[in-house]
Amino acid sequence: MTRIPVAADSASLDTPVAHLLPLLAGLVGRGARIRYRTDLFGFHPARDGWRCELLDPIDFGYVERTFRFPPTIRPDPAAGRIDDTRNHVTITGPPPAGP
Repeated sequence: MTRIPVAADSASLDTPVAHLLPLLAGLVGRGARIRYRTDLFGFHPARDGWRCELLDPIDFGYVERTFRFPPTIRPDPAAGRIDDTRNHVTITGPPPAGP
């Protein structure tokens, strides 16, 4: 299966998180619920950049099988988040359950 490449940057200055919208749409399509409804599909400005908070855990197996990321976008299953360090964007879900 060919993985979907995710761009390192948004092609639009008006939508700084556009490059991550296919990823977020895939997660929502698999049942993840977005905490806040915004004009940017759940992304909102935060103190440290842009953030999208999910009410459900991120399906990292799906993410790894489906998408190919540049080095600046880092899935972090241990923390329950995906960080775009170049653009200061985070998609976060609830922290993983402990032992």
